[in-house]
Amino acid sequence: MEKDPRTTEQTARPRPLLDETNAPFWQACAGEDGQEPRLLLQVCGGCGAVRCPPAPCCPACGSGDYGWREASGRAALWSWNRFHKAYLPGFDPPYCTILAKLAEGPVIVSALAEGEPDQLPPDQPLQVVFRQGLSLFVPVAADATTDAEKT
Repeated sequence: MEKDPRTTEQTARPRPLLDETNAPFWQACAGEDGQEPRLLLQVCGGCGAVRCPPAPCCPACGSGDYGWREASGRAALWSWNRFHKAYLPGFDPPYCTILAKLAEGPVIVSALAEGEPDQLPPDQPLQVVFRQGLSLFVPVAADATTDAEKT
């Protein structure tokens, strides 16, 4: 069996397959353009719809014209799921994923930077932060409430 070039021996987690559509997204996450890591969203040049993940054409109007806009990083916990089976290499169960609704509209699949999602109420404010993994910086969500708000 041939080894998948998108995995590393160190983590064995799948890497995204970079192409002209999604490379700017991952390069911004890594801060490869000399800026701090940040979350970029695609904006349709035809209708102005904002989307994430990146796609070659707009799901709203079908236009292939798009640009990029930096996201605020503000989000709210929309939903979460705990997996008890290994569906992908490198993700040992149990593990959690979350759906975070960005302030700009799109919903992203992510993970919490720390803690468990069942300890957070629906619509909990979150902030996108970046963790290094697989030689990439991946966006994860951190609790955006202050210590004073938690007490």
